[in-house]
Amino acid sequence: MLNDSREIAFGIDELKRVSGLYFDKYLARGLDPHLVEIMRLAIDNASSRMSSNDVYILCASKNPDELSQWRGYGGRAGYAIGIDVKNGFDDPLKILTDGAEPIYSLVNNIQPRWMSVAYSPFEQGRLLVHLMRFLREFFESKPLPSGAPDEIDLLHAVGVITTVLAYIKNPGFQAEQEVRAAFTFDPARLDVVKLRTNPIGLCPYVKVAVAEQSAKKSGPNSLTATEATGLPISKIIVGPGREQDFAERGVRRALEVYGYSNVQVEKSVIPFRA
Repeated sequence: MLNDSREIAFGIDELKRVSGLYFDKYLARGLDPHLVEIMRLAIDNASSRMSSNDVYILCASKNPDELSQWRGYGGRAGYAIGIDVKNGFDDPLKILTDGAEPIYSLVNNIQPRWMSVAYSPFEQGRLLVHLMRFLREFFESKPLPSGAPDEIDLLHAVGVITTVLAYIKNPGFQAEQEVRAAFTFDPARLDVVKLRTNPIGLCPYVKVAVAEQSAKKSGPNSLTATEATGLPISKIIVGPGREQDFAERGVRRALEVYGYSNVQVEKSVIPFRA
């Protein structure tokens, strides 16, 4: 469950606003109206996918000790788990399938990775203008029949749009310094979707891990793996509260039990009375 109640709607609204301005500008300069119809079709299809929860988002933060995060998620004894991303955000992430048939990305040759969320109107506008240029160049490079575009091409464009929209968030959440990895795939693949409860009902999710080089692969566009190592933990911050010492002892023992060594454990420096 995302913490912004209008998060998906916000990204869709911004794309429709920017695309409207883009079409008005370039139609006046001779842009093919049929090309505009196809681009609008791709945007509408992507909006429907986003609205129907067909995109799965893995979230983290670049800020290890942020008061708003402790308030929202920490409870009385929270922890911030630091992940080792090694070479920047380059580690590909995979959906664990437990031996099920591979799932393939709707976007060719792009694997989900950690990317920073765009909060400011300038960042968002630049990202969406780049998206519009991509859509125009992509469909201009394809045959443009008088009817609908090729289904595979449309799916590819929809995958790109939904991926971009997943990284746009209301500026009011900027303190979170969020990074994300977005997964979009065939909504019929319900065999890998799991369910958990949250305060407002049932929430669908998929199991995700960093796939090792030894993991079984099924081609460059595969989103799945059948094996992975443990979470690459580098540091744990013990959240603020009255029982920090007890919470610290507990997490140190957990690290021992699960075979983690050389993990730095620190206490939050925020004097929040959780």
